[in-house]
Amino acid sequence: MKTDVQIEKLLGEILAKHNAKGESLLALIKRERRFIIHADLEGLKSATQEKITLKEEITSLEELRLKLMPYFVKAYGFDSSAIQLNAIIEKVDEPYATQYRKLQKKLRKTFNAIQRVHDGNKILIRRSVAFQEQSFMLLYGLTNNQVRYEKNGHVTHDRKPLIDSVM
Repeated sequence: MKTDVQIEKLLGEILAKHNAKGESLLALIKRERRFIIHADLEGLKSATQEKITLKEEITSLEELRLKLMPYFVKAYGFDSSAIQLNAIIEKVDEPYATQYRKLQKKLRKTFNAIQRVHDGNKILIRRSVAFQEQSFMLLYGLTNNQVRYEKNGHVTHDRKPLIDSVM
């Protein structure tokens, strides 16, 4: 079915841009992993800013996609404006059905990869934080029961602070 405003073409463009942003996000979080491993705080800060920008761009694309849905409802007789891509693929003519199917497959693959890498980054961060906490505990002798809680609730160390210690 052909429509006057070529909503099919617009949706294809939006999906392609969405996929490109997803691939950019995947590359960014792979770079972020190196920043985490090497404790590059400036790199992490920069990556966070880039992620915020990408999130805003992806949100903008999603808003455009949502604005197209009422036109698909009208053109193809869908029951609601909350249409899934699979339903659109079933109703649109070629070459759009094939194009959408390919883009959908790429989007799923990209976002599954993003989830895996992101989960790996979270694990690295948790381990790094745990390592730092253990290091501080060792530095302050907290692992050898050298800490007491007084009746007033204050913490007392059985050895003098590291700052006053002579090595």
